[in-house]
Amino acid sequence: MARGFPLTASDFAEFIRYVEGGLMGFMCLIFIGDMGRGNISQLLRAVYGYPQWFVPLIGMWQGGITVATFGEGGKYQQVGQHMLAFLMGGCAYTHLRRGTRKKEVNSALVLLAFTILLPYLQGRDEDMVMWAAKQLGLAAVGFGVGEIMGKTVMEKVEVPAAPAKVVEGKEKSEEKKDK
Repeated sequence: MARGFPLTASDFAEFIRYVEGGLMGFMCLIFIGDMGRGNISQLLRAVYGYPQWFVPLIGMWQGGITVATFGEGGKYQQVGQHMLAFLMGGCAYTHLRRGTRKKEVNSALVLLAFTILLPYLQGRDEDMVMWAAKQLGLAAVGFGVGEIMGKTVMEKVEVPAAPAKVVEGKEKSEEKKDK
């Protein structure tokens, strides 16, 4: 007898947990590993104005998320989800207020949505409205911290205008219209 769709909600939740934790662990290694070389720090300073000390700090925060997500069989997973919501609020600030490509905020919003949906998918006995409010509140605090940092420790960076899209042949068709 067929079981139906092979992926249950709890299986999907476990998949999301591994994706989140794995991604944060990977980024932790990259950001903390940047302390010696400074390549990512230089890039984030040039693009967003972040101070050089900020990249390793973000890496340590991501490492904390990874430990909370996987440590002791996920016992501290809620703490990790709260930390991730805060971080995604900061990412949203970075892409919306200081970046040139606003659509890059989508990855932060997807991870924030995962932090909201995870307890529901796991079947935890949570008041989902309160959980969502907490996660969105933490993201708002992260965004606010970004605003404060943007006005205090971040360097002023000239945000260039988005480049105009060039379509081949468009200029020729416009010349024909002018004639």
